[in-house]
Amino acid sequence: MKDENRGRQFIGGQGLTRRQLMAEAARLGVALPFAVSVLAATGTARAADPTPGGQLRIGFKTGTANDTADPAKSYHAGDHARMRQLYNTLTGTGPDLVPRPELAERWEADESGQRWKFFLRKDVQFHDGRPLRAADAVYSLRRLLDPAVASPYRSLVAPVVDADAISADGDSTVLINLKAPYADLPSLLANYNVGIVPENFTAFDHAVGTGPFKLKEFKPGISTTLVRNENYWKKGLPYLDGLELRVVADPVARVNGLLSGELDMVEALDAKSVDLVNNSPNAAAFRSPSGYHVPIVMEIDQPPFDKPEVRAALKLLIDRERVLKLVYNGLGQVGNDQPIAPVYPFYCSDLPQRQRDVAKAKELLAKAGASDLSVELHCSDAVPGGVALATLYSQMAAEGGVTVKVIRDPSDGYWKSIWLKVPFSVSGWNMRATADIMLSLVYESGATWNETHWKNPEFDKLLADGRQTLDAAKRKDIYCQAQRMISDDGGVIVPVFIDLLDGVSKKIQGLVPYPTGAMGEWHWEEVWLQS
Repeated sequence: MKDENRGRQFIGGQGLTRRQLMAEAARLGVALPFAVSVLAATGTARAADPTPGGQLRIGFKTGTANDTADPAKSYHAGDHARMRQLYNTLTGTGPDLVPRPELAERWEADESGQRWKFFLRKDVQFHDGRPLRAADAVYSLRRLLDPAVASPYRSLVAPVVDADAISADGDSTVLINLKAPYADLPSLLANYNVGIVPENFTAFDHAVGTGPFKLKEFKPGISTTLVRNENYWKKGLPYLDGLELRVVADPVARVNGLLSGELDMVEALDAKSVDLVNNSPNAAAFRSPSGYHVPIVMEIDQPPFDKPEVRAALKLLIDRERVLKLVYNGLGQVGNDQPIAPVYPFYCSDLPQRQRDVAKAKELLAKAGASDLSVELHCSDAVPGGVALATLYSQMAAEGGVTVKVIRDPSDGYWKSIWLKVPFSVSGWNMRATADIMLSLVYESGATWNETHWKNPEFDKLLADGRQTLDAAKRKDIYCQAQRMISDDGGVIVPVFIDLLDGVSKKIQGLVPYPTGAMGEWHWEEVWLQS
C-alpha cells in the first residue's frame, strides 16, 4: 500500500494520518485507565485453558411483558444483554472504548470524511444458515431509521445519515454517505441497537442473528434461554453451551440466588451487599469503574421545575459526598449535574464543582415563590441505590424547607410505566462509548430519551459542531461548553458517578469489566466455567 493511502483504512481503530477526517476517531478513545478491578477474588483472571461447556444462569433486575429480541427496540439492560448474544454489529468497542472490527473486518473514509465504506467478513452465517450480505446490513440500518419502528437509537443516527444514503456495493461492501463529517461513526455503529438482522426479517419472537448464541425460548418479563451457535464465525467461541437470563426484580432474591448457587451471576449489587457476597465461599463482587450515573430528573416543562430558580435550588440542597459515602459506600466519584464522567476523554475538568448551600437554596426558592415547595419523587430498586438516594435526598431537602415525598415504585415496569411519565423521578444511565452519544441520546432537543424535556437550540448546535470538528482540543472545548450548559440550566441532579457492582460465582472465568455496562457489558462469548 502506498504511503499516501496508508491512513485511509480503519482496522480496529488503528491510528491514521492527519489528512483523514476521521483521524480523531481512533484517538478519542485513547486507552482509558480501566483496569480489571474486583472487590474480591472473582476467578475471572484466566487460571488455565478455557473449558468448553456448561450453562450460565444470570439474574437481571428489570423485565416486563414488553421485553424484546428486536435490536432496534432494545430498551433496558435485560434487552441489551439479549442483543449481545443474538446479534453482532458492524463495529465493536473494547473496554478501552476504541473501535474495533466485528462484522466489518475493516472500514475507510474518503478525504471529505462523509463517504464511508465498511468491508464485511466473508465467512459469517446467520443462525438459519444463510450467509451474511451487505444487503442485510443495509436493511438493518435503514430499518433502525424508519420512524415506524420507533427505535430509541434513531434520534442518534438520524442526524448523521439518511436511510437512502445507505447502500450496498456488491455482497461485501456497505456504503454510508453522511450528512456531514462525523468523527464517532465507528463507535455509533457499535451499539447493541445496531445489531444486524437478515434482509426483510421481522419475526423477532424467533430471532435470527449472527451472534454467539441462538434463541431457544423467550418469555418476555420472565426468562430467555439461549444455546450455543455451533457455526459462530469466531472460531472456537463461545465456550458455554448456553445461557439462561432470568428476571429477578427483588435485589435480596438476586443476592440469595447467587449465594445459594441457583444463579451464577447477578446484576446490580446493592453497595451494602458487597461484604455479604465477598464473605461467601462461592461468590464475589465484580467491580467496574464507570460513568454510570443515577440522576434525579426534573421535567422542566412541568411546574415547579419550569422555574430555573427551583431547579438551581434543588441542586444546591444535595450533599454529594454524603450520597457517595452513605448510598454507594464510596465506590465512585462525586458528580456535578451533568452526565459526562471523569473517565471520558472529553470530561470538563474546568467546570466548578457545585457545593451544598442550603441558605442559597432557600433564597432562590423565595425568589421563585416556592418557599413551601412540596413534590413527589418516584424511585425504584430498578435503579442501583435508587430508593436509598431518594430517601436521603428527601432528608437533605427538608433542611431547606422542601418537602419531598418519596414514592417507591415496583421494579417490574418502572421503565415502561413510571420513567418518562412523571415530573420528578430517579433514573439511571450506563456510560456510552463517546460523550457525543451520551449527550445526544438524552439531552438533544429531539432525543427519544430526553427525560427532562430540556430543549436548547444553542446546545443542539454545539453537538452538531462537535460531530464535525476534527481537532481534539476544539472538540473538548465544545463538549465542555455543553456540559456547563446542562449543569447550569438542565433538569438533572447528578450527585455521583458510581462503579458498577455485580455478583459473580467464583467458577466464572474470562469476564472482563467494561465501563459502559454491567457484567462485562454483556460480552460473554469468552466466558467459561471452571469446574
